[in-house]
Amino acid sequence: MAALGALGSGGSAYVAVDKIAAAASPVIATGCEEYQKAKAAADAVVATGAVPAALSGDAAAVEQYGDAACAAPPAGDPLSTAIWLGGLAGQLATLTHAP
Repeated sequence: MAALGALGSGGSAYVAVDKIAAAASPVIATGCEEYQKAKAAADAVVATGAVPAALSGDAAAVEQYGDAACAAPPAGDPLSTAIWLGGLAGQLATLTHAP
């Protein structure tokens, strides 16, 4: 009986963690949406040829991190991940800003 009780409380903890993850996913989804907008804008500027090759390479490197984070968000604090994605979006804007 005690073993079944322990399984039940373990299951409850799993359900609680699952609910927390489900509630956090909109935060990451919003961060990814904003990152994708910044990525599209940066890609459009790079496509015009107005960005030096070195900076377009830097932008591509930043995009690899953002794409990977949106495809498989890292474990941990979802808000921190969303803020980090916003930072990547800012880097893309800075790298592709025409002088």
